[in-house]
Amino acid sequence: MEDPMLLLTGEPPLYEFEEDVEITQRSKAHIQKLDATVPEHPLIVADAIDEIAEPLLLYFKKQFKDFLPGGVHYNTDEKTKTVPRNNRRCESIFGLVTAEFRRAPNQRTAVREIKIQAIVNKVFDWFEKKSPEEKERIMNEAIISATKLEAFADQQVKSLENAISESQKKKAVIDNLRYHKVVLNTVSSNSKLLTITSGGKPKPLSDLIDNLKQLITIADKNNAEDTEEDVDY
Repeated sequence: MEDPMLLLTGEPPLYEFEEDVEITQRSKAHIQKLDATVPEHPLIVADAIDEIAEPLLLYFKKQFKDFLPGGVHYNTDEKTKTVPRNNRRCESIFGLVTAEFRRAPNQRTAVREIKIQAIVNKVFDWFEKKSPEEKERIMNEAIISATKLEAFADQQVKSLENAISESQKKKAVIDNLRYHKVVLNTVSSNSKLLTITSGGKPKPLSDLIDNLKQLITIADKNNAEDTEEDVDY
């Protein structure tokens, strides 16, 4: 390494990746700190970088050999050029989905999907930049399309439900019952609405679904009462 101290300048080593330029406030602040940092003992730091860099280079060559020259994934074609370089985007969306499920577990699938898509695609930011005339036109089109889109969403949900086996449905309902018992504490833990057996035999799926519907109604009522108390306060 000609000048080990270049490692501390904040210069990215791989310019062909879109992530090589700092974008977020956090990464920009990190680069600024690196630029303003002067090691107290530069010779010691340079020797340390030299000692660490060589084994690290061997390690990374071994770890990423399939993506380096000569590796099976090194050459790209038109199909692979559009593949994301990391999974950060999808993981953040999964996190958003999880947060929405925890916030409103009984929310309709279509409503949750629309909200997540709007957040991820920054629809509201895009809408705010439109002129008043364009906003009105978009809203009118949305109102006209709402009924058809809602019907289509319901059809998708029913198709998904039909594709799930009886045992999978029962497991999903039981999981929801346990969620009401352990997490939401919708009713007393010894309530019959939370039991999955009757007379020593498993309850049929229809009974479990009826119990779950009652729990959802109770949970919605509890949430409404909590909201009213917060407003009064």
